[in-house]
Amino acid sequence: MKRETLPELKAQAREVWRLSLPAILTQITTIAMQYIDSAMVGALGANASASIGLVSTSTWLIGGIIGGVSAGFSVQASHRIGGGDDRGARTVVRHGLVTGMLIAAILAALAALISEPLPRWLHGDEAIRADACAYFLTFALMVPFSQLNSLCASFLQSAGDMVSPSVLNAVMCVLDVFFNALFIPRYGVFGAGLGTASACAVVSLLMAAQCLLRNSHLHMRRKEKDVVHGVILKKAFRIGFPVALQEVFLCAAMVVQTRIIAPLGAVAVAANSFAVTAEGFCYMPGYGLGAAAATLVGRSV
Repeated sequence: MKRETLPELKAQAREVWRLSLPAILTQITTIAMQYIDSAMVGALGANASASIGLVSTSTWLIGGIIGGVSAGFSVQASHRIGGGDDRGARTVVRHGLVTGMLIAAILAALAALISEPLPRWLHGDEAIRADACAYFLTFALMVPFSQLNSLCASFLQSAGDMVSPSVLNAVMCVLDVFFNALFIPRYGVFGAGLGTASACAVVSLLMAAQCLLRNSHLHMRRKEKDVVHGVILKKAFRIGFPVALQEVFLCAAMVVQTRIIAPLGAVAVAANSFAVTAEGFCYMPGYGLGAAAATLVGRSV
């Protein structure tokens, strides 16, 4: 094995830092949006905050599946870009978008179907079930946009563009505040979900435009035509399934924890939700470094 010199190690460390910082900021914005919803809804009372907290862990579980789908394709795109095969990377992007949107549609339909009984399954108080149902339903409708945002952000990162996803996700936080201020006074908890969904929809379309129209490696060419490549789909499953499974198990434990705490009342649910969200900040540097490492390793293989 080749031994790295000190200058080479320093250069690699600088590159990891350059790539990981925007990724860390991207993760922080995700947590920040949850705080924004809870904080702005908190003005309506403990029940309003608890209704979001009751279903928030369930939204994270679905988010884990979304992340697994994105990982399965973005790693392959990174391999091809690293090998100078931009045409192959664009083929992976097309497969990822079609597959991701199909999976997102299924997830959205399932989430919408369980939105009404979910608060009851989690043993939530009668007083917060209706609002929790409404919030989770808006999340269900947002799933395709969340998948599009996750895929395009991952593809941009695989191409070495860590800044655009960070900036756009920061914009999402600003838009979330704006839409929440617009909708919460009129619609309450449902307005918080509607505000977040609106912000996600806008930014996901901007993210897709940055990835598919402006990125030098990934922007789509009309003349390029692809057939279904089973190898890409199989490899995406081998890469993405363990990632999704890990997140599902982690978030499932949090869902069980919420179910245990829910009978203690709305205040306990709200407090637990704030604490778990705050805990998430501790993981952000690790996720950012992981995204940077995946980009560097993928482009070097």
